[in-house]
Amino acid sequence: MGADERGPLPAGLEAQFSGVGRLVCRDPETGNRFATTATLVGNRSTVLAAGHYGHVERGGRAGAIASEYCAFELRTPDGKRFFGSLLAPRPIARFSQSREPDPSTPDWAIIKLRDAAPASAAPVVVRPTGGRDMSAPVFMVSYHSSPDALARHKRYSPDCTPSPVAGKPLLFRHRCDTESGSSGGLLFVMTAAGPRAVAINHGSATERDWNYAQAIGGEITRHLPEEGVEAARRP
Repeated sequence: MGADERGPLPAGLEAQFSGVGRLVCRDPETGNRFATTATLVGNRSTVLAAGHYGHVERGGRAGAIASEYCAFELRTPDGKRFFGSLLAPRPIARFSQSREPDPSTPDWAIIKLRDAAPASAAPVVVRPTGGRDMSAPVFMVSYHSSPDALARHKRYSPDCTPSPVAGKPLLFRHRCDTESGSSGGLLFVMTAAGPRAVAINHGSATERDWNYAQAIGGEITRHLPEEGVEAARRP
């Protein structure tokens, strides 16, 4: 939705985003699998994801898949899995709307992995912004699933045209390209020190041509490992 351009992650950027992965949950009642995007942040055992990971609808009722049925995985550019880990029993922090979610409300989770990712996986650095970076060119890296299969390749969406949401200083609309599975994808600005994550994608306005994201501020960064936050801008 809202695509300015859509395509695979450029080869020159692949190494910088090798820590962008999938969070896959299997519903023990139906066997169905659901995937969202999640990203290593700060160290090789912490990920930032959408808070609604593992939420399912069963018979018209919202349900949640337990963490023991969810795993984080990383894939090479050709789609082969090179790392996988189950989640720790409880997330470090989680903010989500599980019942009748409003896409303009916060929706994020910080999760500890049971196993550390290999050194070849590059964690991202977060730039606390509070919305200040939203005037810069913003792009998103995420996975896109289809109705028939979980995504195996990262997708790149540049020039996302962010705009603020009145009365909600940490929330904004954007026009990055999204599909099922791209919830939890991080939005980045490019700096002299490399890409910095400034927001997390979490919902779509299905009747309009835009999506919702939350700018990264202190309510998220205080739960992240110290090395994952740009020190000069840490709230």
